[in-house]
Amino acid sequence: MRRIIIAAAAVVAAAALITWAVLASGGPGSKGSASAGSDDPRASASRTAIALITPGGTAAAQGTDAGTGTATGQSGGSTGAVCRTGDLSTGLRVTGTGRALIVWKNTGDGVCTITGNPVVAPLNPDGSRADLPVDWVDHPSPAHRVTLAPGGSAYAGVSFESLRGCEDFGGLAVVVPGETRQKNAMFTAAGGARTTVPVCDSGFKVGTADASSTAAAF
Repeated sequence: MRRIIIAAAAVVAAAALITWAVLASGGPGSKGSASAGSDDPRASASRTAIALITPGGTAAAQGTDAGTGTATGQSGGSTGAVCRTGDLSTGLRVTGTGRALIVWKNTGDGVCTITGNPVVAPLNPDGSRADLPVDWVDHPSPAHRVTLAPGGSAYAGVSFESLRGCEDFGGLAVVVPGETRQKNAMFTAAGGARTTVPVCDSGFKVGTADASSTAAAF
């Protein structure tokens, strides 16, 4: 488990590219763990990656996708290029108290792959950046390649303590593993309606990408 305190500073493009080169081979979701204060190079890469997600941005500009709940990706096996932000829709579906699913759908024309944990940053109800800790966890398993055919979906579980009196949040800025560009995904309830959820100060836990919504869910 790796605790990441969301940074407000932006990073230059060159640093972003170097960061994701490291993350692709051993960042969030890779075997083992690295704390924010450790000497593990993955921890340094993770701190820089979080800084990629710039303040501002709204869900209206980025769009959301409530997802279908069906597992249309495949784990391992097939090959494909890394999924790019522009070829994916990204949604955030509430699945229960303190639980949600990041839902990616391949809207491109080719096969692509997702491996590991997404980088995320909390968003206020108006879509502006918020500050809460984020933990990357090997759930449902350590990082593994998920192959998405055109129209296929992949999922990553999100969990958080959600109690009355905790601050309301609107969603997450999400960077798919291997990419540098974010998409804002706002919480949606059953039927796809936007909603907010109370999230306590302990923050979010984010799992690894998986082809099964059932497996990915906390």
